Amino acid sequence: MRESTQHSVLGAFIIGAIIIISIGFLLMAGQGYDKNAQKVVMVFDGSVKGLTIGAPVALRGVNIGEVTDIRVRLKGDNNLSLLMEVEALLDESRVTRGQGNSQIGQELIVSGLRAQLNTQSLLTGLLYIQLDFFPGTESILRDTNAKYFEIPTIPSPFEQLINDFGQLNLPRLASDLQKTVAALRHMTESEDFQALPQTVNSALTASEAIATETMGLLARLEPKIDETLSSTAKVANTLEQDLPAISQHISDSLTQLDSTLRSFERAGENLSGVLNPDSPTLYKVNETLESLSRASDSLNRLAQSLEEQPQSLILGRPEESR
Repeated sequence: MRESTQHSVLGAFIIGAIIIISIGFLLMAGQGYDKNAQKVVMVFDGSVKGLTIGAPVALRGVNIGEVTDIRVRLKGDNNLSLLMEVEALLDESRVTRGQGNSQIGQELIVSGLRAQLNTQSLLTGLLYIQLDFFPGTESILRDTNAKYFEIPTIPSPFEQLINDFGQLNLPRLASDLQKTVAALRHMTESEDFQALPQTVNSALTASEAIATETMGLLARLEPKIDETLSSTAKVANTLEQDLPAISQHISDSLTQLDSTLRSFERAGENLSGVLNPDSPTLYKVNETLESLSRASDSLNRLAQSLEEQPQSLILGRPEESR
């Protein structure tokens, strides 16, 4: 009996000591936060199961505070909805800035600072609050009754996945899946599909026969191809040997053609000189043509006179009366 009493007293002493130490630790911690502390509030739409008072609040992995209160808020009169308000105490000494104070302010919210729930450990299921910058996300404030600065929240990746999954039309997806399965079954049970292996085997056999025939054809053509290549090589060698002579012949022909063209050019210049109106040759030609014209006129008159008086060839021309 006496031993039992002593054990009870010892246990009570130990429990009391633990309580005193815990209270002292909490008081010391609270005093440390109170020196450089900022109270903030965050509102989450989904469940906060696993988030406890004292859970860390981290900024990109750096612990800057802890959760101090969690409460449920009913929103709306007719269509009630639940919001989870979480208060946290942030230690400003953990965040330094080049200028100004280190409190979480509106400029950080504008820059994209948001809060979201993350898992501390997959084994325990405990949560913590992660602060980070998500530029481009909407800043939704819930107008809480708390007199503290509100940090907007965004869903965690897992919550976003659940929300996207909840927006899926599962009955329609199930119906489409059933239709797809039925179509596949109909296709696999059709005669064409059943005959597909035989068709593939036939095609492979035909391909093998074509390949064999092609190899035989190539074997028969190989000597002719070699002969053709040899003839082509000989022609190339002949051309290579005769090409200088052919080139020289073409060059001589071009030279002769150039000489002929120059002769034509000189003849054209001479002809142009002859046809010049002031040239002596053209003057003599014109004079000769005029003499021929006068002789032609005289012959015409003689022919006309003989036609009118043929006896004049014998008797002579009668004298014209004056």
